[in-house]
Amino acid sequence: MLGVLASRNGQGYLLMHSQPKYPFLQAGRPSRTYAQIFMCVNLRGDAINLVKSHLATINAHVYDSHDRSGNFRAALGPAFPQYEPHIHQLRSRGGVNFDLFTKRPSNNVDIWRDMVSAHYRKPMYVAWWTKGVGEKLPSICEETSRHQILETIIEYRYQGHADRTYTRAIFRTSQNHAKWAVGKNEDDHFFCVGDMNRVGSQMARGGGALCIKEKPRVASTFRELVVETNCTRPRPG
Repeated sequence: MLGVLASRNGQGYLLMHSQPKYPFLQAGRPSRTYAQIFMCVNLRGDAINLVKSHLATINAHVYDSHDRSGNFRAALGPAFPQYEPHIHQLRSRGGVNFDLFTKRPSNNVDIWRDMVSAHYRKPMYVAWWTKGVGEKLPSICEETSRHQILETIIEYRYQGHADRTYTRAIFRTSQNHAKWAVGKNEDDHFFCVGDMNRVGSQMARGGGALCIKEKPRVASTFRELVVETNCTRPRPG
């Protein structure tokens, strides 16, 4: 998982993101070459413990830490007892519910198809880094008895912010490093940020996804970015 976990006195934050080498970057310089994504969640103690167990379960690589014990990995505590891929419900300090998807390296599953899509049973769009090494897993353009529609995003377009803080940007799949998914239909309100690409080699890696499902505006905002998938023709705009 690319991310930052900070906690103190029973409260803290989880920042999930896709930016390599973060936070060792020059502040205030967002990428204009590759699309990235950040999602920050304010957490209470019980949710922080869930995230710690999640990190232990996926065998997360800790590249930097500041912990009084001097051993951040030991401070994570035990992994989840379940061997199979599983989901935990996590609640933010503000009362928003999330689904936390967790897979061990030995589970050998595609987290987007075999966990997220299988759980929500709804058609969805997925954005991921397609330039990585490994065999790309195919999209599912028609619903089957086993799988829902799952379309890889080929292009998405950000129209710019009203105050012109950020201008209009277009990202093709070769320029997208963000890993996220959203329900395809207007009444499917789930939106997810993850750490896995849809390539065969990553099925044997630990990882996860954090999904928010109670904020229709979040889902619709990301759904409206989608211009083209590998199952559809480009949308005008």
